[in-house]
Amino acid sequence: MQCGIACLSMICSYYNKEYSVDTLSQYCFATTEGVSLLGMSKAADKLGLHSICVKLSVTQLLKVGLPCILHWNQNHFVVL
Repeated sequence: MQCGIACLSMICSYYNKEYSVDTLSQYCFATTEGVSLLGMSKAADKLGLHSICVKLSVTQLLKVGLPCILHWNQNHFVVL
């Protein structure tokens, strides 16, 4: 499973929402290359999750509500 889809699945599970990998892949516009930040954001919005894309410092990140998905080094998604 791709990291972005896995992260989105974890966030959904946290909020007691369960979706198949296929559904999340479609919502994210997943390709063999993975998913984009835009695809992740659109999927989150479609699933009823609050989604904003911002660049934050570590200090600013400490003020963000959790859980959240980080786009790490612009090539990997992780759940915080």
